[in-house]
Amino acid sequence: RLKRTAHSLPIEIGIGKNEMLQSLNARWFDLSLFNLDVQVKRDEIITLTELILPTGSCPYLYAWDGERYRFVTDLLGASPLGLPVAEGVYIEADPDEIVWIGDESNFKPIDGNYRLQITEELREILYLDEAKLLAIDVPNGTEVHPTTKLRPSAPYPPAGLTALAKRTPLYRARRSDGLDVTAALQANDGQWVSPVELRLPQLRGLAKPYSIELDFGPLDAGAPLALAMTGWLHFGGGMANIAASHDANLPFPFPSLEAQLVDGTWQRVDVTVGAPVGKTKTIVVNLAGKLPAGAERLRLSMALEIHWNRIALFEKTDLPTLATILPTTTDLHWHGYGAIEDLPGHLPLTPIHDQTGDKPNWR
Repeated sequence: RLKRTAHSLPIEIGIGKNEMLQSLNARWFDLSLFNLDVQVKRDEIITLTELILPTGSCPYLYAWDGERYRFVTDLLGASPLGLPVAEGVYIEADPDEIVWIGDESNFKPIDGNYRLQITEELREILYLDEAKLLAIDVPNGTEVHPTTKLRPSAPYPPAGLTALAKRTPLYRARRSDGLDVTAALQANDGQWVSPVELRLPQLRGLAKPYSIELDFGPLDAGAPLALAMTGWLHFGGGMANIAASHDANLPFPFPSLEAQLVDGTWQRVDVTVGAPVGKTKTIVVNLAGKLPAGAERLRLSMALEIHWNRIALFEKTDLPTLATILPTTTDLHWHGYGAIEDLPGHLPLTPIHDQTGDKPNWR
Protein backbone atom coordinates (compact mmCIF):
# COMPACT_ATOMS: atom_id res chain seq x y z
CA ARG A 1 0.00 0.00 0.00
CA LEU A 2 1.41 3.39 -1.01
CA LYS A 3 1.79 5.96 1.75
CA ARG A 4 2.66 9.60 1.29
CA THR A 5 2.19 12.87 3.11
CA ALA A 6 0.38 15.62 1.25
CA HIS A 7 1.48 19.16 2.05
CA SER A 8 -0.93 21.06 -0.19
CA LEU A 9 -4.29 20.77 -1.94
CA PRO A 10 -5.57 19.43 -4.22
CA ILE A 11 -4.24 15.89 -3.75
CA GLU A 12 -3.65 14.04 -7.01
CA ILE A 13 -4.74 10.40 -7.23
CA GLY A 14 -3.33 8.47 -10.16
CA ILE A 15 -5.78 6.17 -11.95
CA GLY A 16 -3.45 4.77 -14.59
CA LYS A 17 -5.19 3.85 -17.85
CA ASN A 18 -8.65 4.01 -16.28
CA GLU A 19 -11.04 6.71 -17.35
CA MET A 20 -12.72 7.11 -13.97
CA LEU A 21 -12.95 5.93 -10.36
CA GLN A 22 -15.97 3.84 -9.39
CA SER A 23 -15.78 4.79 -5.69
CA LEU A 24 -13.49 6.48 -3.21
CA ASN A 25 -12.98 5.68 0.47
CA ALA A 26 -11.43 8.27 2.80
CA ARG A 27 -10.30 6.75 6.07
CA TRP A 28 -10.06 9.20 8.95
CA PHE A 29 -8.37 7.82 12.06
CA ASP A 30 -10.97 9.16 14.49
CA LEU A 31 -14.01 9.46 12.23
CA SER A 32 -16.22 6.88 10.60
CA LEU A 33 -15.34 5.65 7.11
CA PHE A 34 -16.27 8.14 4.41
CA ASN A 35 -17.62 6.47 1.28
CA LEU A 36 -18.08 8.34 -1.97
CA ASP A 37 -19.97 5.95 -4.23
CA VAL A 38 -20.13 8.09 -7.34
CA GLN A 39 -18.27 7.89 -10.59
CA VAL A 40 -15.33 10.27 -10.69
CA LYS A 41 -13.98 11.20 -14.09
CA ARG A 42 -10.45 12.17 -14.99
CA ASP A 43 -9.32 15.65 -13.88
CA GLU A 44 -12.42 16.08 -11.74
CA ILE A 45 -12.01 17.69 -8.30
CA ILE A 46 -13.76 15.98 -5.38
CA THR A 47 -14.43 17.71 -2.06
CA LEU A 48 -13.95 15.60 1.09
CA THR A 49 -15.15 17.29 4.27
CA GLU A 50 -13.10 16.77 7.42
CA LEU A 51 -14.81 17.69 10.69
CA ILE A 52 -12.95 20.13 12.93
CA LEU A 53 -14.88 19.41 16.12
CA PRO A 54 -13.55 16.41 18.06
CA THR A 55 -15.67 13.30 17.72
CA GLY A 56 -14.21 11.24 20.52
CA SER A 57 -12.78 12.45 23.76
CA CYS A 58 -13.79 11.90 27.35
CA PRO A 59 -16.94 11.70 29.46
CA TYR A 60 -18.18 14.97 30.96
CA LEU A 61 -18.74 15.66 34.66
CA TYR A 62 -21.45 18.01 35.95
CA ALA A 63 -22.15 19.00 39.58
CA TRP A 64 -25.27 20.60 41.07
CA ASP A 65 -24.41 24.12 42.27
CA GLY A 66 -27.74 25.00 43.86
CA GLU A 67 -29.35 26.31 40.66
CA ARG A 68 -28.18 24.14 37.79
CA TYR A 69 -25.79 21.39 36.77
CA ARG A 70 -22.46 23.13 36.33
CA PHE A 71 -19.89 21.67 33.95
CA VAL A 72 -16.83 20.70 35.99
CA THR A 73 -14.39 19.03 33.60
CA ASP A 74 -13.89 15.89 31.53
CA LEU A 75 -12.89 12.54 32.97
CA LEU A 76 -10.38 9.75 32.39
CA GLY A 77 -8.62 11.34 29.45
CA ALA A 78 -5.49 9.35 30.29
CA SER A 79 -7.24 5.98 29.95
CA PRO A 80 -8.25 5.60 26.30
CA LEU A 81 -8.71 2.23 24.65
CA GLY A 82 -7.66 2.01 21.03
CA LEU A 83 -6.24 5.53 20.64
CA PRO A 84 -3.28 5.31 18.23
CA VAL A 85 -0.10 7.24 18.84
CA ALA A 86 1.26 5.85 15.56
CA GLU A 87 0.05 3.22 13.12
CA GLY A 88 -0.20 -0.05 15.04
CA VAL A 89 0.91 1.59 18.32
CA TYR A 90 -1.67 2.50 20.94
CA ILE A 91 -1.58 4.66 24.04
CA GLU A 92 -1.38 2.71 27.28
CA ALA A 93 -4.29 3.44 29.62
CA ASP A 94 -3.94 4.93 33.11
CA PRO A 95 -7.37 3.93 34.47
CA ASP A 96 -7.60 6.00 37.68
CA GLU A 97 -8.21 9.72 38.05
CA ILE A 98 -9.19 12.11 40.83
CA VAL A 99 -10.73 15.45 39.84
CA TRP A 100 -11.58 18.49 41.93
CA ILE A 101 -15.33 19.16 41.90
CA GLY A 102 -15.70 22.26 44.03
CA ASP A 103 -16.47 23.44 47.55
CA GLU A 104 -19.52 24.52 49.54
CA SER A 105 -19.94 27.58 47.30
CA ASN A 106 -20.53 25.72 44.03
CA PHE A 107 -21.29 22.11 45.00
CA LYS A 108 -24.48 22.02 47.05
CA PRO A 109 -26.79 19.22 48.19
CA ILE A 110 -30.38 18.61 47.15
CA ASP A 111 -32.40 17.40 50.15
CA GLY A 112 -29.15 16.44 51.84
CA ASN A 113 -27.75 14.55 48.85
CA TYR A 114 -24.92 15.64 46.58
CA ARG A 115 -25.63 14.98 42.91
CA LEU A 116 -23.23 14.48 40.04
CA GLN A 117 -23.86 13.57 36.42
CA ILE A 118 -21.42 11.81 34.12
CA THR A 119 -22.43 12.06 30.47
CA GLU A 120 -21.12 10.70 27.19
CA GLU A 121 -21.70 13.28 24.48
CA LEU A 122 -18.92 12.40 22.07
CA ARG A 123 -18.00 9.16 20.33
CA GLU A 124 -16.45 7.34 23.27
CA ILE A 125 -17.77 4.37 25.25
CA LEU A 126 -17.17 4.55 29.00
CA TYR A 127 -16.35 1.43 31.00
CA LEU A 128 -16.69 2.64 34.59
CA ASP A 129 -15.78 0.30 37.44
CA GLU A 130 -15.88 2.59 40.49
CA ALA A 131 -16.91 6.14 41.38
CA LYS A 132 -16.72 7.65 44.85
CA LEU A 133 -16.69 11.11 46.41
CA LEU A 134 -13.77 12.34 48.50
CA ALA A 135 -14.42 15.08 51.07
CA ILE A 136 -11.75 17.00 52.93
CA ASP A 137 -11.70 20.04 55.25
CA VAL A 138 -8.95 22.29 53.95
CA PRO A 139 -7.39 24.76 56.42
CA ASN A 140 -6.90 28.39 55.42
CA GLY A 141 -3.66 28.88 53.53
CA THR A 142 -3.63 25.27 52.34
CA GLU A 143 -4.55 23.76 48.99
CA VAL A 144 -5.28 20.10 48.23
CA HIS A 145 -4.83 18.76 44.70
CA PRO A 146 -4.95 15.35 42.98
CA THR A 147 -1.67 13.72 42.04
CA THR A 148 -3.14 12.36 38.80
CA LYS A 149 -2.08 13.86 35.48
CA LEU A 150 -1.29 12.89 31.91
CA ARG A 151 2.06 11.14 31.89
CA PRO A 152 4.03 10.35 28.72
CA SER A 153 4.36 6.67 29.64
CA ALA A 154 4.03 4.06 32.37
CA PRO A 155 4.59 3.31 35.20
CA TYR A 156 1.55 5.10 36.58
CA PRO A 157 1.63 5.74 40.34
CA PRO A 158 -1.56 5.23 42.38
CA ALA A 159 -4.03 8.11 42.32
CA GLY A 160 -3.90 10.23 45.45
CA LEU A 161 -4.07 13.70 46.95
CA THR A 162 -1.36 16.07 48.13
CA ALA A 163 -1.60 19.10 50.43
CA LEU A 164 0.33 22.31 49.76
CA ALA A 165 1.00 25.37 51.93
CA LYS A 166 3.49 28.26 52.36
CA ARG A 167 3.09 29.64 48.86
CA THR A 168 6.12 31.42 47.44
CA PRO A 169 5.26 34.58 45.46
CA LEU A 170 5.92 34.54 41.73
CA TYR A 171 8.12 37.58 41.09
CA ARG A 172 8.32 37.31 37.33
CA ALA A 173 7.29 35.02 34.50
CA ARG A 174 8.33 35.45 30.88
CA ARG A 175 7.38 33.47 27.79
CA SER A 176 10.10 32.48 25.32
CA ASP A 177 9.07 35.21 22.87
CA GLY A 178 9.78 37.83 25.55
CA LEU A 179 6.17 38.40 26.66
CA ASP A 180 5.83 39.17 30.37
CA VAL A 181 3.16 36.79 31.69
CA THR A 182 3.61 37.38 35.42
CA ALA A 183 0.16 38.83 36.03
CA ALA A 184 -1.54 36.14 33.94
CA LEU A 185 -0.03 33.29 35.99
CA GLN A 186 -0.65 34.73 39.46
CA ALA A 187 -4.16 33.37 40.02
CA ASN A 188 -6.82 31.05 38.66
CA ASP A 189 -8.77 33.74 36.87
CA GLY A 190 -9.65 34.72 33.32
CA GLN A 191 -6.07 35.37 32.23
CA TRP A 192 -4.34 32.58 30.31
CA VAL A 193 -0.89 31.97 28.86
CA SER A 194 -1.07 30.17 25.52
CA PRO A 195 1.59 28.78 23.17
CA VAL A 196 3.43 31.28 21.01
CA GLU A 197 2.42 29.49 17.79
CA LEU A 198 0.35 26.39 17.05
CA ARG A 199 1.12 23.72 14.47
CA LEU A 200 -0.98 23.09 11.36
CA PRO A 201 -4.62 22.06 11.96
CA GLN A 202 -3.70 18.48 10.97
CA LEU A 203 -1.39 18.49 14.02
CA ARG A 204 -4.12 19.55 16.42
CA GLY A 205 -2.91 19.68 20.01
CA LEU A 206 0.71 20.42 19.11
CA ALA A 207 2.53 23.73 19.27
CA LYS A 208 5.88 24.96 18.11
CA PRO A 209 8.35 24.63 21.01
CA TYR A 210 8.02 27.37 23.60
CA SER A 211 8.95 27.90 27.22
CA ILE A 212 8.06 29.92 30.31
CA GLU A 213 10.74 31.19 32.70
CA LEU A 214 9.57 31.38 36.31
CA ASP A 215 11.32 33.53 38.91
CA PHE A 216 10.34 32.72 42.51
CA GLY A 217 13.60 34.06 43.94
CA PRO A 218 16.36 31.76 45.28
CA LEU A 219 15.07 28.20 45.63
CA ASP A 220 15.77 26.13 48.74
CA ALA A 221 16.83 22.75 47.36
CA GLY A 222 16.29 21.18 50.78
CA ALA A 223 12.67 22.28 51.16
CA PRO A 224 9.72 20.04 50.15
CA LEU A 225 8.81 22.28 47.22
CA ALA A 226 6.10 21.51 44.67
CA LEU A 227 4.64 23.31 41.68
CA ALA A 228 0.86 23.50 41.32
CA MET A 229 0.05 24.27 37.68
CA THR A 230 -3.49 24.86 36.44
CA GLY A 231 -4.33 24.66 32.75
CA TRP A 232 -5.92 22.63 30.01
CA LEU A 233 -4.62 20.49 27.17
CA HIS A 234 -6.07 20.49 23.67
CA PHE A 235 -6.18 16.78 22.83
CA GLY A 236 -5.03 15.96 19.33
CA GLY A 237 -6.79 12.66 18.78
CA GLY A 238 -6.02 9.79 16.45
CA MET A 239 -5.65 11.73 13.22
CA ALA A 240 -3.25 14.27 14.73
CA ASN A 241 -1.21 11.49 16.34
CA ILE A 242 -0.89 9.62 13.05
CA ALA A 243 0.06 12.81 11.21
CA ALA A 244 2.70 13.63 13.83
CA SER A 245 4.14 10.11 13.64
CA HIS A 246 4.96 10.71 9.96
CA ASP A 247 7.26 13.65 10.79
CA ALA A 248 10.47 12.56 12.50
CA ASN A 249 11.52 16.19 12.96
CA LEU A 250 8.79 16.98 15.49
CA PRO A 251 10.18 17.25 19.05
CA PHE A 252 8.97 15.24 22.02
CA PRO A 253 6.01 17.43 23.03
CA PHE A 254 5.58 16.76 26.77
CA PRO A 255 6.67 19.48 29.22
CA SER A 256 10.12 19.37 30.79
CA LEU A 257 11.58 21.43 33.62
CA GLU A 258 15.00 23.05 34.00
CA ALA A 259 16.63 25.00 36.83
CA GLN A 260 19.00 27.92 36.28
CA LEU A 261 22.19 27.86 38.32
CA VAL A 262 24.21 30.78 39.70
CA ASP A 263 26.50 30.80 36.65
CA GLY A 264 23.49 31.22 34.34
CA THR A 265 23.48 27.70 32.90
CA TRP A 266 20.35 25.55 32.85
CA GLN A 267 20.18 22.04 34.29
CA ARG A 268 17.43 19.51 33.59
CA VAL A 269 15.34 18.64 36.66
CA ASP A 270 14.67 14.90 36.93
CA VAL A 271 10.89 15.02 37.33
CA THR A 272 7.90 13.92 35.27
CA VAL A 273 6.06 17.18 34.71
CA GLY A 274 3.15 15.67 32.81
CA ALA A 275 0.19 17.68 31.53
CA PRO A 276 -3.40 18.43 32.55
CA VAL A 277 -5.66 15.54 31.51
CA GLY A 278 -7.92 17.44 29.13
CA LYS A 279 -10.01 20.36 30.31
CA THR A 280 -9.02 22.70 33.12
CA LYS A 281 -7.26 20.86 35.97
CA THR A 282 -4.36 21.38 38.37
CA ILE A 283 -1.31 19.14 38.21
CA VAL A 284 1.38 18.90 40.87
CA VAL A 285 5.11 18.54 40.22
CA ASN A 286 7.00 17.32 43.29
CA LEU A 287 10.39 19.05 43.49
CA ALA A 288 11.49 17.66 46.87
CA GLY A 289 15.06 16.45 46.56
CA LYS A 290 15.14 17.23 42.84
CA LEU A 291 16.50 20.78 42.58
CA PRO A 292 20.24 21.44 42.29
CA ALA A 293 21.88 23.56 44.96
CA GLY A 294 21.90 27.23 44.05
CA ALA A 295 18.90 27.07 41.72
CA GLU A 296 17.53 30.55 41.04
CA ARG A 297 14.90 30.19 38.33
CA LEU A 298 12.80 27.50 36.68
CA ARG A 299 12.05 27.05 32.98
CA LEU A 300 9.10 25.04 31.71
CA SER A 301 9.44 23.94 28.06
CA MET A 302 6.93 22.09 25.90
CA ALA A 303 5.48 21.57 22.42
CA LEU A 304 1.92 20.64 23.40
CA GLU A 305 -1.00 23.04 23.10
CA ILE A 306 -1.41 23.71 26.81
CA HIS A 307 -3.07 26.89 28.02
CA TRP A 308 -1.92 27.83 31.54
CA ASN A 309 -3.98 29.77 34.06
CA ARG A 310 -1.78 29.69 37.16
CA ILE A 311 1.67 28.37 38.08
CA ALA A 312 2.40 28.52 41.81
CA LEU A 313 5.16 27.27 44.10
CA PHE A 314 4.34 25.75 47.49
CA GLU A 315 5.76 23.48 50.15
CA LYS A 316 4.19 20.09 50.73
CA THR A 317 2.42 19.63 54.06
CA ASP A 318 0.43 16.98 55.91
CA LEU A 319 -2.82 15.93 54.26
CA PRO A 320 -5.92 16.75 56.35
CA THR A 321 -8.39 14.04 57.31
CA LEU A 322 -10.14 12.53 54.31
CA ALA A 323 -13.67 11.12 54.15
CA THR A 324 -14.87 8.75 51.43
CA ILE A 325 -18.54 8.79 50.39
CA LEU A 326 -19.96 6.00 48.24
CA PRO A 327 -23.01 6.54 45.99
CA THR A 328 -26.38 5.77 47.56
CA THR A 329 -28.23 5.67 44.23
CA THR A 330 -27.23 5.61 40.57
CA ASP A 331 -29.36 5.98 37.47
CA LEU A 332 -28.59 5.26 33.82
CA HIS A 333 -30.67 7.43 31.49
CA TRP A 334 -30.65 9.32 28.20
CA HIS A 335 -29.11 12.77 28.31
CA GLY A 336 -28.55 13.92 24.73
CA TYR A 337 -25.80 15.91 23.07
CA GLY A 338 -25.06 19.26 24.66
CA ALA A 339 -24.63 22.53 22.85
CA ILE A 340 -21.19 24.13 23.12
CA GLU A 341 -20.63 27.52 24.72
CA ASP A 342 -19.44 30.28 22.40
CA LEU A 343 -16.00 30.90 23.90
CA PRO A 344 -12.65 32.23 22.64
CA GLY A 345 -10.21 29.73 21.16
CA HIS A 346 -7.88 29.79 24.17
CA LEU A 347 -10.64 28.27 26.32
CA PRO A 348 -11.66 24.60 26.22
CA LEU A 349 -14.83 23.38 24.54
CA THR A 350 -17.47 23.67 27.25
CA PRO A 351 -20.82 21.85 26.95
CA ILE A 352 -24.10 23.27 28.25
CA HIS A 353 -25.95 20.70 30.37
CA ASP A 354 -29.45 22.06 29.82
CA GLN A 355 -29.19 22.68 26.06
CA THR A 356 -29.20 19.26 24.44
CA GLY A 357 -30.33 17.65 21.21
CA ASP A 358 -30.90 14.12 19.96
CA LYS A 359 -28.24 14.31 17.26
CA PRO A 360 -24.51 14.85 17.80
CA ASN A 361 -22.93 17.96 16.29
CA TRP A 362 -19.85 15.98 15.28
CA ARG A 363 -21.50 13.79 12.62
